Amino acid sequence: NGNGQGIYCCSLDAKTGELTLQYKTSKTVASDDLHNPTYLHYDRERQELYAVEEVCTEEELAHTTPRIVVYTIKDAKAEVSKIYVTSEVDVPRVANCFIARQNNNLWVASYGSGCVLKYPILDYDESIASRRTDNDNSIPFFEPDIEQYNYQGSGPNKLRQEASHAHHIAFSPDKQWAYVCDLGCDMIWCHDMKQPLFSADPIKIEAPPGSGPRHLVFHPTLSKAYVVGELSGYLLVYSYDKKTGHLKLKQSVNAYPDDFDGIPSGAGIRMHPSGKAVYVANRNHDSIAIIELDHHGLSVKTGIQWIPCEGTTPRDFAIDPSGKWLVIGNQDSDTLAVARIKSPTNVDVDGMELYDANPRHASHLNVECTMNTQNQMLVGQSTTSHHVIG
Repeated sequence: NGNGQGIYCCSLDAKTGELTLQYKTSKTVASDDLHNPTYLHYDRERQELYAVEEVCTEEELAHTTPRIVVYTIKDAKAEVSKIYVTSEVDVPRVANCFIARQNNNLWVASYGSGCVLKYPILDYDESIASRRTDNDNSIPFFEPDIEQYNYQGSGPNKLRQEASHAHHIAFSPDKQWAYVCDLGCDMIWCHDMKQPLFSADPIKIEAPPGSGPRHLVFHPTLSKAYVVGELSGYLLVYSYDKKTGHLKLKQSVNAYPDDFDGIPSGAGIRMHPSGKAVYVANRNHDSIAIIELDHHGLSVKTGIQWIPCEGTTPRDFAIDPSGKWLVIGNQDSDTLAVARIKSPTNVDVDGMELYDANPRHASHLNVECTMNTQNQMLVGQSTTSHHVIG
């Protein structure tokens, strides 16, 4: 049961790694009353922040309608920034767990409902943008026609894979394809972004049975995609065909130590900006796996190391745009850990700093970063209730 206020904006000193709380939404302000936000998406160009609320059961959905809430970040280049509600729209689905914008569409993955939704965003000129910046949320933001695609399937894990569970959306580097990781079906669904969701069935890209694909990232320069299997704890390396959108499995790498005898629970995955390493968060092991990549984008078998997260249950983490700082969200110890990245495969664990994430349960730490004129980083942190969907 999380007691968080919703979204927290912090600064990260690019020289020292020090985190400083700048601003947070408030449950006592009606326009800030954000219920259980999960992942965030930050649009640097428009200085807009998108959050989606999550309800975890059909019973809860009968009493609470979750929303997409759009914020404008005012004075993003100032020493202290504030965020204002710009617009909102209902998302009546169970366990909305991911949100991402591409072009003029906002995509939402619904874990509990096993579907993906696409919200078309209205074009607007500078005068409307200015009114929104002044916290005038009466301006329409979304087109009325919402697209939805429902997935079907299941997997061998009867407890976690009884049905489709859409967990994450990633866009190809050329913005032609949208990939939806489906933990429940052991599938990665590939949608042609030039077509409406309902006009054609997506390409089916199979993951190993029981792996539970959770999140996907692309290599910055090579035609490779990387998927973390939540249920198997494996990193799946795929080649990427930009013409067809198809992914072909090339390598499967255990992101846990060989002597680990617990139940794997893979979580966040991030690519180092250099493309020389991919990082994976391991819950139940309380570590971050740093997996070295060769010049083909494949794992170097002897190049895996594990660093402690100095907390319990690292649900997610982020690497700052410079590739010099690692920020880890420890869900069950209520802490943020910050460590200096000396090189893509060398993290200064001894110098790691811990911060109390108070209030409790930073269940979905999502760090969206932009450097300001003070050489700081704006960090969006959402704190939510502790629940079982992973």
